[in-house]
Amino acid sequence: MNTFTLILLIHIYNSLIKTAKVLAIIFLRFTPYWKKWNIYERLNIPQTNNNLSINGNNVVLLHGASLGECKLLVKFLEILRKKNPSNKYVLTSVTSTGVEFLKSLKNSDIIAVGFFPFDTLSLMNSLIKKYSVNRVWIMETEIWPCFMFSCIKNNVLVGLVNARLEEKSLKYYLRFNFFFKHFFLWPDIILAQSNEYAERFKKLGIAQNKIKVCGNLKSFIKFKNVSQEEKNKLRGLLNIEINSICIAFGCIHLEEAKAIKEAIILFKSFNIPAKFILVPRYLKDAKPLADSFDNNALILTELYTTQKWDICIIQRMGILENTYMLSDCAVICGTFDNTGGHNMWDAVQFGIPVFFGPNYETQKQSAQILIDAKIGFCAQSGKELANMIYKTLIENKKEIEQSYSSFKLKLNNNINVFESMLP
Repeated sequence: MNTFTLILLIHIYNSLIKTAKVLAIIFLRFTPYWKKWNIYERLNIPQTNNNLSINGNNVVLLHGASLGECKLLVKFLEILRKKNPSNKYVLTSVTSTGVEFLKSLKNSDIIAVGFFPFDTLSLMNSLIKKYSVNRVWIMETEIWPCFMFSCIKNNVLVGLVNARLEEKSLKYYLRFNFFFKHFFLWPDIILAQSNEYAERFKKLGIAQNKIKVCGNLKSFIKFKNVSQEEKNKLRGLLNIEINSICIAFGCIHLEEAKAIKEAIILFKSFNIPAKFILVPRYLKDAKPLADSFDNNALILTELYTTQKWDICIIQRMGILENTYMLSDCAVICGTFDNTGGHNMWDAVQFGIPVFFGPNYETQKQSAQILIDAKIGFCAQSGKELANMIYKTLIENKKEIEQSYSSFKLKLNNNINVFESMLP
């Protein structure tokens, strides 16, 4: 495809997006969706903090599609700061939860935070020129044609971080390769999560020397050393006896209740003092989850109670990490149904063994890293889960501590290698 044809296609695409903007204004302006979908913010570029100056600094735009990518973005930002301490940053996201999370960051080097605008040439050119952006990092793989075209036009370097490309997406991009190939050829570096993803990027015609396999950024965690005194303080708030084993079940889906109940009943038969903390994925599921335990579970909305309990269900957002922090081990749910699992590293950062069910499809790479490091364990059923937890916490406690020690050393080395890959 020649340059003229590419420009023609970009302008056709640009016209379609501009039409969508007009329709959004016409049909949503006086509806609840105007605020709910943050239409006004998406019609404009993120606003700067007037107290900050960009003069004489390199400005880097970091983009994460949703909350998960934004959390990874912050990890990557810490690495960039170490490598280039004088840089300034513009942070964007597509979702409201992502933007709210990014706005909670108060670092002086962040000059603007906001919604990624509608993908039109005028907005994208304005975004790049207003902040004199000279480098873009996109978390995972999110290709917006007008944005990429504006980067090419303004000679702004683009890199993909924690890049992944699923088979379904590869087929889509290959089908329209006459259009998308120009945007995939522009990035100067693609930091792929795995060899499998790297091979898929190569099929798009990307030069091998641009692709580097660096592992999953999710695994680049900072271990949080929680003292026994801090743990006991948290446990005291929940009325947990000091000698009790505490097992946290994170992000439970209702379909998993049967397997979890099976595991708890069997573990209790071992006659070991134990407490079981259940955190549902959705707050509305707390009551049905309690019903599945024949109402023998205490529902709490705070990490505090004076009541006696063996099983409690925490009906509150934002407490998952505190739950893992006070526990002896974690069970990552969404793996005993067809969900495919949830983030395992939220628990790993506290140095506790992690257990999960047979379906960890969306966390495959993370799960394999933990299994290989002998700090993650896959159970096929609730009964096997109970036996695994008993064996790990009671019989193999010292081995787990040694495995974590080795894993931390390996992780630090991986981070150093990753930093060396950055341009």
